[in-house]
Parts: sequence; C-alpha cells; structure tokens
Amino acid sequence: MSAASSALSTLHRLHDAREEGDYTLSCRGTTLRAHSYILAASTVYFERALATEVGEGGRLGMEVGDCEPATLAAAVAFMYGVEVPAGFPDLQGLLGLADRLLLEELKEEAGCRIAQHIDAVNFRTVCELADVHKARALAVACARFLLAQEEEVDWPALQQLPLVVLAVAEETRLVRIEVKMEKMRIEANNTRKIFNRYLDTNSDDEEVDELEVDNREYGDFIRASVAVGTRVARR
Repeated sequence: MSAASSALSTLHRLHDAREEGDYTLSCRGTTLRAHSYILAASTVYFERALATEVGEGGRLGMEVGDCEPATLAAAVAFMYGVEVPAGFPDLQGLLGLADRLLLEELKEEAGCRIAQHIDAVNFRTVCELADVHKARALAVACARFLLAQEEEVDWPALQQLPLVVLAVAEETRLVRIEVKMEKMRIEANNTRKIFNRYLDTNSDDEEVDELEVDNREYGDFIRASVAVGTRVARR
C-alpha cells in the first residue's frame, strides 16, 4: 500500500470514529462531532477558530447556520477524505458552505458538479454563484457555455460578474490560440503534400484531391471559429 493510500485509509477510519472527536458542530438542532486536528489541518478557517476558541466543559464547538445538516456532514466527511456522494442534492449549498469554511478543493468539486447541469434556464443563476463564491472552475464552465450559445446573451448584465467576464476573455484567448495552431498544422500538411507532389512526377490526382479535402477542412474550421469570435466581439 502506498503512503497516500495508507493516509487515506487512516482518515477514513478516523471518520468512522468521529463520535470520539473533541469538536462539536451544531446545525439546526443536529449535532456532529469531529476531531479538531483534522478540521484545523483541512482549512485555515478552523485553524484560526481553534487558536482563539475556549471550549466549555472540555469540549470545543461551533454553531453552523445557513446550511442543511446533511450539507455540513458532507463537508466534514470531505475533510476526512470521503468523496461527496454521487447525486448529492444540495450542491449549491455545498458550494456556499465550502466558500465560508475556506475549503477550496471542496468548492471546486461542488463547482464542477454544478457545471454539469448548466442550461439556458439556469445559466444566469449559475454565473452568479460562480462569481459570488469565486469558484474558478464553475466560472470557466459558464464561459464555455456562453460562448457556445447562438442566442443573444445579456452581456451588459454579465459585466456585473467580473470572474465570469475574465473567464470568457481567457476562453476566447485560448480559442484564438487553437485556431492559430490548427491553421499552422493544416498549412504545414498542405506544404508537405505540395512538396511531395513536385518530387514525384508520377503522382496522380488522388493526392491533389487529398489537398482539396484539407483545404475544405481548414475552411470549415475557420468558419466555425470565426462564428464564435464574432459573437464575442459583437457583445
């Protein structure tokens, strides 16, 4: 067993034994215990809290509001190396809680899962979530969704969401690089075929046909890329 696997196995055993922990988290009448050193090692939020907190009766604790008990339990489990369950229902709540507790990895995980469900109905809400909670992976997903839309997008309203705007700018830059690289690849391939054709005086029309196919492929690629770039520039 590798060192990483051994450490993860130890964390899972501690999670199973968390009722023996010295820290109590309360949420809407539900109590959840954990080991303070796991909390402190996972996020600077609890590290700072534990540095200033004085427990009562030998036990440290905190009231966590504005979230569901199951969402808090999932966040605590994540700190023990337990993955968020597939189909977890409160991803938005998990994103918000991870942001509050300064759990960056959990925030990105929640953001990536929310990104899988972006559609034309909820994309504005998802963009706002990404910006409010500074979830970079979610902002990138929003940017890619927006750039792929044929319908008119309310770009002036999105100017109020700077993280998403920056993600759109970065994705546009990457698309331009991709266009340039693809152009260079196709041009180099065409040049090679032309050179080989002149070297081989017995070449037939088949090679010329391949060159024409490459030119059509390049034209299709450029037209699709320009369509995206035009939408971005226009807005």
